[in-house]
Amino acid sequence: MKLNLLQRLMIVILLVWVLVPVSLAWAGPPAPPPPPAIPTPPPDGDFDYVKVVPKATGPADQIEFGTPLKDKIVMYGATGSVLQYLEADAGDDWILQVGGDQQSTQTAIGGSGNDTVYQFGGLSDSTQFAFGGDGNKTIIQVGGQGNNIMEISGGPGGGQLEQYGGQGNNTMTLAGGAGNDVIAMYGGSGINTMTYNVTAGNDVVTIIGGGSYNRLTINKAGQNNFTVKDYLGTVLFRLGTGGSTITIAGLQHLTVLGDGGETLYTRAWGPPPVPTPPADDDFEYVKVVPKATGDAEQIEYGTSGKDKIVMYGATGNVLQHIEADEDNDWILQVGGDQQSTQTAIAGSGKDTIWQFGGQGTSTQYAEGGDGLNTIIQVGGQGNNTIIGGPGGGQLEQYGGQGNNTMTSYGGSGDDVIAMYGGGGINTMTYNLSAGNDLVTILGGGSYNSLTINKAGQNNFTVKDYLGQVLFRLGAGGSMITVAKLQKISVLGDDGKPIYTFNAATVPSLIGPLLLGN
Repeated sequence: MKLNLLQRLMIVILLVWVLVPVSLAWAGPPAPPPPPAIPTPPPDGDFDYVKVVPKATGPADQIEFGTPLKDKIVMYGATGSVLQYLEADAGDDWILQVGGDQQSTQTAIGGSGNDTVYQFGGLSDSTQFAFGGDGNKTIIQVGGQGNNIMEISGGPGGGQLEQYGGQGNNTMTLAGGAGNDVIAMYGGSGINTMTYNVTAGNDVVTIIGGGSYNRLTINKAGQNNFTVKDYLGTVLFRLGTGGSTITIAGLQHLTVLGDGGETLYTRAWGPPPVPTPPADDDFEYVKVVPKATGDAEQIEYGTSGKDKIVMYGATGNVLQHIEADEDNDWILQVGGDQQSTQTAIAGSGKDTIWQFGGQGTSTQYAEGGDGLNTIIQVGGQGNNTIIGGPGGGQLEQYGGQGNNTMTSYGGSGDDVIAMYGGGGINTMTYNLSAGNDLVTILGGGSYNSLTINKAGQNNFTVKDYLGQVLFRLGAGGSMITVAKLQKISVLGDDGKPIYTFNAATVPSLIGPLLLGN
């Protein structure tokens, strides 16, 4: 068959549309750039006032205040712990803080001029805060060699803001100024917990995760015009028109929060690691069950106080059972080396439950209680059966490395639910519940089928990641976003299909475009 010019042109356009993103995806997400080195201060002759605080022996407090003139203020830390505090005044100032050999606490507050601020954490844990003043600021913040708590606030002026995580775990917070800012956040070597607060103006924002696990929260913060997109240019979330553009890469988890802290969007690109339990001092009752040798049954019941209960499995088969009681409890179950059976039941408080499957076949069940719960379930290395809910709050499920049978339920309120398929065949079931739930369901490695049970609910919408409505019943209610699925069935109250999608029945080129990403 001979194609005319228009037909050939359409084929070329379609191939470019499909293959260019694929070629970029093969290259992988960009890595964060290396942090800058500690700069050499500019000559003293360029300034009206110069103050250089040399490195002190032992612990030290280094506190300085700028003048109304053009200042250069430099602090070089201490061999012990150091507290550094600096407030600029008027004039275009140049500021450098270098942390100490032990714990470092750094604060730098810009003035009304066009200031340049450098903060470098120390050799141990560092806490860093930098605030821009009224002028056009350049703020560069680099974490230290330990764990770091880092924050930049652009202030009324804003400008160029850069934040680089350190070598340990990093908690990073950044907000621009009132103008049009250029902003960058780069995760460090460890676990990076990143928060970006949207501000007024048309900011250009780049956020790239670092070494191990990267979790980003974007707070709407009263702004109604901004866009979040990935490094390939795919729009993940958009509110209004114009405003700031936030480009992300190298993240494992993203959440966009509204003005009341409600979740507007959530997406994950991989399971979280086993968390480090919080400090014992935060709880009234603490029980840690170490990893047992051979087969084991690990059964614990919470108290009426605030509990922390942790189970680390066994070298053989393990049965783990936890029932929480009152107050806000923290629960962690880690499966064993062979077959793992895990049950965790929340109590009446605001409980947090973590379940991680073991190295063999795992069966996981987590049920929310009367409070607002956070439940995170991660399948193991074998085949997994994962059941989460019912119960209100936040539910995240991640399939394991084998084949996964996954079931989720919401609670009676407005819940945030996410299901992510694992490495094998994923058979997923979502049971609707009352409330306006925000639901994200993404398939995994090989073949993914989803069944949505209407379960008496008459108001909900199923859409793909491009926003195309696949099925809608009534108005309002839960919003279910799906991607990377080969088969979808929506079942009515009688168990009969009221909607089906099967990628095998649509053209091979169009099916992946509908439910890709």
